[in-house]
Amino acid sequence: MATTTGSNPDAERRSVKPNAKVCEPPNLSAFIATITRGRGNVLVRGNDMSLISISIVTFNTWDDTERCVETVLGSDLPGHDLEILIHDNGSERPSGDCGSLSDPRVTVTRSVTNVGFGRGHNGNLAIATGTYFFVLNPDARPEPSAIRLLVEKLERDETLGAVAPQLRNEDGSVQRSCRRLPRLRYEAYRSFGLDRLPVRPFSAPLMNDWAHDTERIVEQPAGAALLLRAQDLRKLGGFAEEFPLYFEDVDLCRRLAESRGPILFAPGARVVHCREGTASRFRKETTFWIEWSRTIYYRKLGASPATKAAVRILNLSTALARMTLLYLRAALPGNGPRSAEDRAKATGYGLVLSTLVLRDEDRWRRALLHR
Repeated sequence: MATTTGSNPDAERRSVKPNAKVCEPPNLSAFIATITRGRGNVLVRGNDMSLISISIVTFNTWDDTERCVETVLGSDLPGHDLEILIHDNGSERPSGDCGSLSDPRVTVTRSVTNVGFGRGHNGNLAIATGTYFFVLNPDARPEPSAIRLLVEKLERDETLGAVAPQLRNEDGSVQRSCRRLPRLRYEAYRSFGLDRLPVRPFSAPLMNDWAHDTERIVEQPAGAALLLRAQDLRKLGGFAEEFPLYFEDVDLCRRLAESRGPILFAPGARVVHCREGTASRFRKETTFWIEWSRTIYYRKLGASPATKAAVRILNLSTALARMTLLYLRAALPGNGPRSAEDRAKATGYGLVLSTLVLRDEDRWRRALLHR
């Protein structure tokens, strides 16, 4: 995306709590003293301290969000101050005393409707005051040193466009979270299920031939945790808002590498990622958007008519095959609770088929974002 014009996230933002803060642009020529309410101490932020803006977009996942914020607040960040900006796309409200969400470094805002992942982060970017902007999923929990290590990488190498941590499952195993940017041949591998094979060339799209345990330049790390310079993200126009869910991180990584610099994968910085915190509750919707956003990506990329036609045919065949297999598996006896999930995913693929044939994207954009 070249710009996020055409919409104004701030116009749709509302405060969740009465004392929610609205961040003003910092006066870089003066020291800023912030009273840390409830703790009785004064945190002084001067020109020698770089502020880190943590950006979280949530959709009815307040328990995960609270745990995420609590972990971030416990980060080891000598010489750095932070602010945590949470954009709420959902209708549910935090329960109880909000726990870590009541910390004065946390600002919670919400939109009247579900504006999507990318636009939610753009809203946070609009009020962010930090030098660095850390995109973080609500179901992610950075280790104490993770954010500091990521910042140090950007501080030491001005040529980098962004840096991504190693993602881990709750059992400590490594998530293979990096991908190569989409290409037509990769779409063919995926359509036939070949991209899951750990042999070249089929392993290339998902990088299955790499253990994600060494530092290297990558094309597309997962958007669950990604550190950028705030000014770089603003120059890019933020996330592309035509992607309601999924592929906005793919598109951002492509534009970032093209116009700013490469993306570094730093396995020394580790983040526990609980995988599909929201997706597990909305299988039909997330299945649809992860497939349809692929079509939006190629459309936005300006691919040739032949490429777009080939992608459309591959998407049709993939959606049809997966819908059929999932419905058949759901009907098998003894499938138990998995049957409901299979049916929901099959319905999502069915909606992809409908949209590809009838070209009624706007209808599902309205219906499947729970506006």
